[in-house]
Amino acid sequence: MDGTPATLVVTFENCGPGPLNVAFASISGPDAADFGDQGPQSTPLAPGATLDVSVTYAPSAPGPSSAFLPYTPCTDCEPQAIALSGTGVDGNLVFTPSPIEFGNVPEGSTATMVVTATNLGTEPLTVTSFGVSADGNAFALSELPALPLALAPQQSATFTVSYSPSGSAGGDSGTLLANWTVADPAVGNRQANDDLSGL
Repeated sequence: MDGTPATLVVTFENCGPGPLNVAFASISGPDAADFGDQGPQSTPLAPGATLDVSVTYAPSAPGPSSAFLPYTPCTDCEPQAIALSGTGVDGNLVFTPSPIEFGNVPEGSTATMVVTATNLGTEPLTVTSFGVSADGNAFALSELPALPLALAPQQSATFTVSYSPSGSAGGDSGTLLANWTVADPAVGNRQANDDLSGL
């Protein structure tokens, strides 16, 4: 999940006959900022002893991330590195068309437009509500899908937006809204919006 940390434990074990002093360097690589470790800078390891180092991954954006955890297993040893990788996933609810512009509509009549809501993200999301924020009742929604609405990545649903001019000088405007969530309980409710206008 984009921005939500996950943690794995890397275990180091001294399999040799003598003691070791394992030294760690800062995580490096193209996406080093997405990873963090909670290990000591250096630690002695007796023969047969183990050391657990917690590595966290909090992706800054959807998509793959990679980095390295450098360490030196002993004073006279060559530096080594453990490859780190992960994939950030997130939902992304988008309306089409955007903005929703009805243009000139004769007063006393109603124009309709089919709007598509699509999950352009990389993980499933669930729409919990659709609504309109506007002054007056110029805009309305109909033919809405049943809620809650689960949308897999790249999956869409359609509904209808209607516009009945209020006669206000300069036309009418508002905002189409949708509240949605993803499965990760650490991520709160989100909202997608699209501008509405008509004359």
